Amino acid sequence: MAAPHEEDWLIALDRRLVAWFWRPDYPRKGPAGWGHLVLQMLYLALRGSYLDRLPFQANALTFMTLLGLVPALAISFAVAKGFGFAEALERLLVDNEFLASQAEVFRQIITYVQKTEVGTLGVVGLAVLLVTLLWTLSSVEETFNRVWEVPIQRTLLRRFTDYLSVLVICPLLVVASAAIWAGFSSNVVVRWFLGLAVLGPMAETGLSLGPFLLLTAAFVFIYLFLPNTSVPFGSALTAGLVAAILWWAVQSLYIYFQVGVARYNAIYGGFASLPLFFIWVQVSWMVLLFGNELARAYHVCLHGPLPREARPRMSPAQRQALALRLMYRVGLRFHQGNEPLRPQDLAAELGLPLGEVERVVDCLEQARILTCTDPQRRLLPARTLVGILVAEVVDAVQGQLRAPAPGDCQPGEERLFALLQEAAQCGRQTLGQVNFMDLVRG
Repeated sequence: MAAPHEEDWLIALDRRLVAWFWRPDYPRKGPAGWGHLVLQMLYLALRGSYLDRLPFQANALTFMTLLGLVPALAISFAVAKGFGFAEALERLLVDNEFLASQAEVFRQIITYVQKTEVGTLGVVGLAVLLVTLLWTLSSVEETFNRVWEVPIQRTLLRRFTDYLSVLVICPLLVVASAAIWAGFSSNVVVRWFLGLAVLGPMAETGLSLGPFLLLTAAFVFIYLFLPNTSVPFGSALTAGLVAAILWWAVQSLYIYFQVGVARYNAIYGGFASLPLFFIWVQVSWMVLLFGNELARAYHVCLHGPLPREARPRMSPAQRQALALRLMYRVGLRFHQGNEPLRPQDLAAELGLPLGEVERVVDCLEQARILTCTDPQRRLLPARTLVGILVAEVVDAVQGQLRAPAPGDCQPGEERLFALLQEAAQCGRQTLGQVNFMDLVRG
């Protein structure tokens, strides 16, 4: 943990950098604008990685991965064996270009998995395997949701169905994609096309990019699917592309420096590849988590909300206006018979931080003006719109003005409080004449 003076220094530096990146006159168009956008994205992603303690998150996920790797492969091989893809899945893990540095580790794991009979585990054993896998994926979703400021995870039923779909369908899709790609590259017409003097090298380059494109697609799918919110495709695509490049670079460096693995043989013997495999899993998780931070940063830079240090603090008057806007939008959707909004939906529509919206929603809930219908926190009016006055919404976030006891203030101060109470009463009388049914009807 950093020392207090170090934290103060980092906070001061962060404020200066955020103020510079989002200064009023920063470039927004042309090459300079694009370059500044890239710098903003990278800084927000690195900033988020530090604030969210990305290495510690990767440590926890690495442990869960090692705990659930064998059960996951056991189920995947059982399903692949049923469809006749078991050998193809084994070749994909052992002979895959991306996993070449871990081929020996996967051979050892596959040897163990092939000795595991999923059918003999029984209902309890299979349930334990599934719980381990669901636990791992649930932890990944929780980490992603924290970055996207999503307050809740999927329901238990949705977790089971969605995660199980990933565990069963994704390996089959990857194997099928690899098989289709291999068949395409060995086609007679394609080989003839590759032999052309001009177009051949270009086509060969395109074919060699196939595995990279599949890896990018996998990252994009993860960034779109795992957070329990609607992630813009542009954010997921940008993050997926960068994550694939980083992962490829890490693999290349790993293979390059793997020549030193012989030094570990004297200590670990036949298990010399295991420590390096642990490091590889750790770095892979860090790349995946950083990509999620980058997807969020891309969305924030283009659509907001900006970091707290880059925007003015919300004044009491602005908080009152926010409460009125929230109540109006909730009431309008209720009056029109549309699906209720969630706090994160309102935050996205208004371009405001989810925390600010949540605080106002809590005030309106405590005043029994709004109510939540389900774990998704879909908002509905707590009573009829005719019975909800504008003055009530303002009072819910502003509170009541209470004057101090007569003996606790001087005569001039008593007059000031009397003026404030008179002004508040006049405003309350005016706002108390309008209800939200009148507003939503126009």
